[in-house]
Amino acid sequence: MRPAAGVATLVAVLLLAATPLYAANDDPNARLLRAERWLKAAFSHQPGTNDDAVTEVSLWSDVELRALYVDESALAQLMLNPLRSKFNVSGVPGTPQPPPYTNWQVRRLQVLACVANGELDRDRCARMKAEDELDPTLKRLARVAASGVAGSYVLRRGALLHGDIAMFGPPPVMAPGNDAGFNGGKIRVQLQDGESSGFNAAPIHWDMARQLLDYVKAPATDTFVRRWYAATATWMQDRELHDTVHLKHARAMFPDDPDIFFLSGCQMETYAGPAIQSVVRSAVLPNGFTIDVASEGTALRDAETYLRRTLALDPQYPEARTHLGHVLLRRGHAPEAADELRQVDTTDQPALSRYFHAMFLGTAEEAVARFDQAHDAYARASSIFPTAQSPYLALSALATHVPRVIGSLLQTARRASRTDRRRLDPATGDTPTTGRPARAPAPEVQTAARFP
Repeated sequence: MRPAAGVATLVAVLLLAATPLYAANDDPNARLLRAERWLKAAFSHQPGTNDDAVTEVSLWSDVELRALYVDESALAQLMLNPLRSKFNVSGVPGTPQPPPYTNWQVRRLQVLACVANGELDRDRCARMKAEDELDPTLKRLARVAASGVAGSYVLRRGALLHGDIAMFGPPPVMAPGNDAGFNGGKIRVQLQDGESSGFNAAPIHWDMARQLLDYVKAPATDTFVRRWYAATATWMQDRELHDTVHLKHARAMFPDDPDIFFLSGCQMETYAGPAIQSVVRSAVLPNGFTIDVASEGTALRDAETYLRRTLALDPQYPEARTHLGHVLLRRGHAPEAADELRQVDTTDQPALSRYFHAMFLGTAEEAVARFDQAHDAYARASSIFPTAQSPYLALSALATHVPRVIGSLLQTARRASRTDRRRLDPATGDTPTTGRPARAPAPEVQTAARFP
C-alpha cells in the first residue's frame, strides 16, 4: 500500500543513545526460544505476502527484537564456525553489549546452527546428537536447508521475512519517554507539503535483514543479495520512504553495480529537492536527533557522482543519463546537461521517463539559447501528457523567442480539450516524480526468493 498522497518519510538518527537491551524481568532463556520461533517463521513464510509469520514476528516488542538481532548474529557465526563459543556481536547500534551466553544457551544455538546449515548428520552435529533435540518442524527445515548452499537458505529466508515485515507489517509505536529505545535511536520523520507532520519509530527489521545477508558466503558475488538490495531500495523510493543507510550499505557491498549507484543518485537527487530541504531545516525533533540528509549542494554533488559512476559502469543506461541531465541543470551546468540529454534514446522508455526527459531537455536547450529545439522538446512533453500544465507554462515563457510557439499552444490546447480534463501533471506530484528509478523493478523482491 502506498502512503497517502504527498506523504513521505525520512530517517532521523540519535547521535548518542544508551538504553537497556533487556527488561529486568526478562527470562534469560526466552531469547533462545524466540530465536527458534524466528527460524520456524522464516521457514513457513511465503515471500512477498503478509502472512502469519509476518504477523507473529511483527508483534514482538522492541526489547525482544533487539535481543533477536544479537541472537541472529551469534547463530550466523556458529553456522560459519560451529566450534566457537564466543561471539563478535555488538547489539543494535546505540545499545550496550548484551550479557554473555550461558553454556546451555551456547549449546542450543549450536543445535539451531546445525539445523540452519542442514548438517544434522555431519561432524560435530552428529556427535552432539543435535537431531534428538529437534521437533518435526526443525527437522524438516534441516532437510530443506541441506539441499542448498550451507547456511544460505536460512539467511536468505530470514532476510526476506524481515524485509516483508518492514514493508507489510504495522509501523512500530514509540512509547512515551522512550525516544532512544527504538532501533538504536532511529525515527521516521513524516513529510507532507514540505513540512514535518510527525514522526514514529523506524522499523528495526531492515537492520536485521542487512545483517543476515552480510553473513551469506561471499555476499558481494551473490546474485540474490544484489537483487534484494536493488529491489528493496526501489520499493523504498517508490513509496518515498527515504533511508540513507540502506543504499550506503549496498554501495559498500556492490561497488561495481550500476543499479545500486543509479538508485543512490536518484536518492540524492530527491534529497536536494526543496520539499525535503525545507523539512531538514525546520523539523522539530526529539532531543538529540538529526535528519540524515546532506545540504542541497552536497546532495546534488553526490547525485552527480553516483550517476556518473552508473554511466561509467553501463554507458547504455538511459534513465541514469536523464537524471544526470537534471542534476546538472540543478547545479547550473546547462551546456553539460544539454549534451547529456541529447544522447538519450527514449524510444523504448515508459511515458513518464519520456515526459521528464523532454522537459529537462527543453529546459537545457532554452538555457543555451537553442529556442527551436527547446520548443520541440516542450511540445513533445505536452503530447505525452496533454493535460499537464508544465509544458504549457514552459511554452508560454518561450513565446518571446519563438513566434511559432503561439500556434503550438493553440494546437496543444485543442488536443487537451479532447482528452480527460482531469489535471494530470507528473511535475506536480499527481504521478511519480523525478528521483524515482525506472529499471530495478520491485517484483524482484519476490522473484529473488524463488528457491526451495
